[in-house]
Amino acid sequence: MALTPSTTDKQRKSIDKEIRIHAALRHDNVLEFLNAVVVELKHSHLYFPGIYMLMELAAGGDLFDKIGQLVAAEL
Repeated sequence: MALTPSTTDKQRKSIDKEIRIHAALRHDNVLEFLNAVVVELKHSHLYFPGIYMLMELAAGGDLFDKIGQLVAAEL
C-alpha cells in the first residue's frame, strides 16, 4: 500500500490488521508471510513510501497462466 500525505490512520490500521491475519495463517495453499516493512514519507528521497508485505515466493509460474491452462483443459 502506498503511503501519501492523505493516508489516514484508519487505512494504516486496516493494513496492520491484514498483516496480522497473514502472519497468523499457516496452510499449505497460502503463501507464507515473512515480514512487513514500512517506508515512511520522510524517507521518500531514498525509497517509495509504502507498506510492503514480504511473502513466500510462489514458484511454478503465474496464477493467471495456471487458470488459463485449467480453463483450456476443460474445453
